[in-house]
Amino acid sequence: MLALGAAVGTAAAGASIAQQMPAITVGQRVLEFGASAQAFYDSNVARGSDALARRRGLEKDDTTFRPSVSANIVQPLGQQAVFLTGSAGYDFHRKNTRLDRGRADVTGGATGRVGPCQPLITAGYRAGQSDLADADDLTVRNLQQSTSVQTGLTCGRPIGPGLQAMVGRQQVKNSAALRKTSDADTETASVSLTYTHPSLGQAGVIWNYSGTEFPNRIIPGRPVGDGFFTSSYGVSYSRNFGPRLTVDGLAQRTQVKREFAPPGTPRKFTSTTYGANAKYRFGQRIEVEAHALRQVKPSNRPEKLYDVVTSGEVLANYRLGSRYKINLGHRIEDLDSNADLSASARPVVTASRTNTTYGGVTYRQSDRLSFIFDVRHERRKTDLPDFNYSSNRIGITANVGF
Repeated sequence: MLALGAAVGTAAAGASIAQQMPAITVGQRVLEFGASAQAFYDSNVARGSDALARRRGLEKDDTTFRPSVSANIVQPLGQQAVFLTGSAGYDFHRKNTRLDRGRADVTGGATGRVGPCQPLITAGYRAGQSDLADADDLTVRNLQQSTSVQTGLTCGRPIGPGLQAMVGRQQVKNSAALRKTSDADTETASVSLTYTHPSLGQAGVIWNYSGTEFPNRIIPGRPVGDGFFTSSYGVSYSRNFGPRLTVDGLAQRTQVKREFAPPGTPRKFTSTTYGANAKYRFGQRIEVEAHALRQVKPSNRPEKLYDVVTSGEVLANYRLGSRYKINLGHRIEDLDSNADLSASARPVVTASRTNTTYGGVTYRQSDRLSFIFDVRHERRKTDLPDFNYSSNRIGITANVGF
């Protein structure tokens, strides 16, 4: 039996485009389908002030209905397997019908075993209405599509040295004319050398590279679009401390180098990037999780090259019997981007802090049917007052599996 978890290809906290992979056990056939219906009220779908909502032609509060279907398929082929997982649906808005849009998030690929190695190849597609928090002051309707492909392998035994390597490419496209300059092509590569021992955990050294080009953002006098490169090196560690505590993390030094910069603006800088997760179990009922992340990634906002995103989150889960689960959490995210803009650019956020407090109750009627009631309060403060906002959201979701 060969197990492939979500950690494969996700080591790069600098500028990785790696997607979370499904848990796959070669030799075990999986055929799961599901459907869900979600309805939620949001007090600020415009993601800004009253004046910004008017300029965007939006009602500030709205109710959204979101039906969707999902699938998780794994087909063994001897010691190999092919898989497909994802979901597709549509968003219907009661007031702001301009925001009605289909959405999809699908990943497929193949994996298996060749000697001591586990090769992997995946292709992904993601599409949907882009987040209005990332837009300029006028753009509303924008279909953002992302296609990606990755291939790599993990080699090693349960005890001893190991190797993980991954290369990938991602292409992002936008439908709105004012967002075409945010179209981006990103190529990545990562290598990790590890050592694993049951009593010590797994430690590793990591190298990551990424190159991003914005093909529609042509610099005068140059035949190609603007872009930037990142190169990172660092260390990683993961371990289970008994049955209660699990930790994993990595720390890197990441250098960012721009293709072009206005006079007086440095073309490169170096920053520490990291990712860390911890989970502690208080018996069978309570779990507490903590997450921290700092990364440099291509920006989806007009005229911006990169975003330096720093976030922290604490989440608690409580199981109330066999049918109910309660969760409560808080997340803080800071965002900083390159400050320079072209002369024709519209106002776009360069720095922000977002605080999100959320909670919910899950009721599992059976193995096939469950309901989720959730609430969320989000507050964002930015360097442009019109883009500051506070939002309250309340929703209910019905899920059925078959």
